[in-house]
Amino acid sequence: MEKVMRVGTVKSGNRWASIFIKAKIDNDRLSISGVIGPLRNGNALGGCGQIDMEFAHRNENDNDPRYDNPIKPSEIRFAKGWDEEKWFALLDVWKNNHLNDMNAECEHQKLLGWKYEDHHDPKTFIGDKCPICGYSIGSKWLKKELPQSVVDFLNWLPETDKKPAWV
Repeated sequence: MEKVMRVGTVKSGNRWASIFIKAKIDNDRLSISGVIGPLRNGNALGGCGQIDMEFAHRNENDNDPRYDNPIKPSEIRFAKGWDEEKWFALLDVWKNNHLNDMNAECEHQKLLGWKYEDHHDPKTFIGDKCPICGYSIGSKWLKKELPQSVVDFLNWLPETDKKPAWV
């Protein structure tokens, strides 16, 4: 599955720029990326790649701390078929399922809120062991199965209504 979506437009400098998102599932691996205002010359009016970090999420704790003033849904002119709830749901899927085959932590460590950066020895890079299953955080990439509900949700979202220069 590969799908390109145009969520709407957002102000970029003194222009309105379209927000394009591409979701791809290949061998049960989800990859999501986006671009704000892609131009024919390969440049863009805004960010590209993991643009989800530029936006305010439903849960404030999911906002990227590198952005002091993330773009709020009220600043987006949503395209037909899109609204704040669908946008937040897409950001939730992006946050929780993007690159689902590259998890440093086991399911228990994830539930405990562990991050590799906080749970390994910086000199040896040996990760702390899970108190439940004994897995050493960061010792290998773990795959989290992609829920069918995520696949169904992505398939349900509106296709792009405009062709982007690239995404």
